[in-house]
Amino acid sequence: MNDKDTLTVAIHYYESGDLKKAEQLCQGILRENPNHPDALNLFGIIAYRNGDNEIAVNYIEKALKHNPDLPEAHYNLGNALNKLGKPVEALDCYREAIRLNHHYAEAYFMIGITLQNLNLLEEAVQCYREAINNNLGFCEAYNNLSGALREQGKFDECLENALKAVKFQPDNPFALTSLGSIYKEMGNFQQAKQCFQRAIKLKPDMVKAYTNLGDTYLAILDFENALYYTNKAIEIQPDFIYARWNRAIIFLLTGNFKEGLSEYKWRWKTKDFVKIKRNYSQPLWNGSPNTDKTILIWAEQGLGDTIQFIRYAPLVKQRAKKVIVEVQQPLVKLISTCSGIDQVIPMGSNAQKFDIHIPLLSLPGIFNTDLRSIPCDIPYISVPDGHKIDNSLIVNKGDRLKVGIIWAGNPGHRKDRNRSCPVSHFIELGENADVVLFSLQKGPQSQDLNRYRAEGKVIDLSDIMNDFLDTAAVLEELDLVITVDTAVTHLAGALGKHVWVLLPFCPDWRWMLNRDDSPWYPTMRLFRQIKHGDWGQVFSQVTKSLLQLINKNKQNQRI
Repeated sequence: MNDKDTLTVAIHYYESGDLKKAEQLCQGILRENPNHPDALNLFGIIAYRNGDNEIAVNYIEKALKHNPDLPEAHYNLGNALNKLGKPVEALDCYREAIRLNHHYAEAYFMIGITLQNLNLLEEAVQCYREAINNNLGFCEAYNNLSGALREQGKFDECLENALKAVKFQPDNPFALTSLGSIYKEMGNFQQAKQCFQRAIKLKPDMVKAYTNLGDTYLAILDFENALYYTNKAIEIQPDFIYARWNRAIIFLLTGNFKEGLSEYKWRWKTKDFVKIKRNYSQPLWNGSPNTDKTILIWAEQGLGDTIQFIRYAPLVKQRAKKVIVEVQQPLVKLISTCSGIDQVIPMGSNAQKFDIHIPLLSLPGIFNTDLRSIPCDIPYISVPDGHKIDNSLIVNKGDRLKVGIIWAGNPGHRKDRNRSCPVSHFIELGENADVVLFSLQKGPQSQDLNRYRAEGKVIDLSDIMNDFLDTAAVLEELDLVITVDTAVTHLAGALGKHVWVLLPFCPDWRWMLNRDDSPWYPTMRLFRQIKHGDWGQVFSQVTKSLLQLINKNKQNQRI
């Protein structure tokens, strides 16, 4: 056979999965013609498929040296460079492939993946659209476009593209799993389960489908099935990060702190946590007494998490000479009031000299926390005597109950769709003549008040709350705070203020289940959805409880 025929046979073996025979034929061609660009390119692709990415880059670059006009070679080189962790160089290769072939759908697709991995979502979306424009049946492009739109919070368009992916490849387990994930996030749990179950039937070892199916059962509080399918995923792949993380949440939510806190360590392998993990040269603290050492505690998650778990600082101080705490800038002044802390520094500043360090949410595990041993010496933060705010909008309200309200959390939080609710529900609480409402809402959601503010149904305090210390001072002026799950929830609880927290059907793990109190905050009361998405029932209970509180206050005043 001549080189052309031999290459054709090699390609056939490659496409049928016999990489060894394909490699042998390529080697035969290259022995006779070391500069054969197509054989060099194919040999590089085989190396790529075998995981030998440096060899792949070497051979494909040789192919391009002898024929720089091979769009497929540029594309293949981009794939190998991506695997080597060189996304910028990979992008250059994909773009060169498109320059040589304007309709190269796969190259547009890979640019989209690379940009999405770089968190350049809008640019990635445009590239996925270009891939689809050049291949209208490109299932994977629809699937990835759906995922990028999902990250942008565009759920309707996200669902539309996921459905198209499944339409073109109804037996694609990856497309089915992605569609199921969207249904799950939108609260369509039955459809989500059907997608995951079909994906598992098509691909019985698909750990992501098992994990997501377990997570769907968790969302409807079916813990037996949630744990069963999560464990199935772990049986198939013991180091599957998201299954281990989900198992931690299942354990913690159901009060199994011992196993839950152990599994919680898997957070450091998830994509979000890898980005914030510190690589200090100093060792991690293992909890042992180090009374001659300085320890750095660093905040790792949200503002509410920092407020909740800073309660462990006094316990750390008992085992260290000096405690430095690094927290988010808006919390620096507030956290400085917590005992057991020698110094508070803002996140991103250069930490002072320290000997050992610990991420904040590792402290419950360090201290072997269970339901009986949660530190709850409330209050553990305070407003300094000299800190003043303009309280003129709050005082002189007579005997009316002064109630602060918050209806929305951080819109960037992945579960914000579930935990935030319409402000109209809160406004109805102010219809009672014995109640005056104060909005503590910050951020863009405060615009929801425009109509009600004009009608005088609520007093907006957002302008006097410049940081969390100001917010704490405002809370001290109020009789009650009614809020969805936000950072202010934790602030009110840590101050020892009466706070009513409104929770979605499947709450965050720290609120646990089947209880209207919190072991973390003695002055807190929990109101839970009994049906997914049903805030009406929650506010029915809140209204009833508010009337009881008003009547009790009136009786006390008469006495």
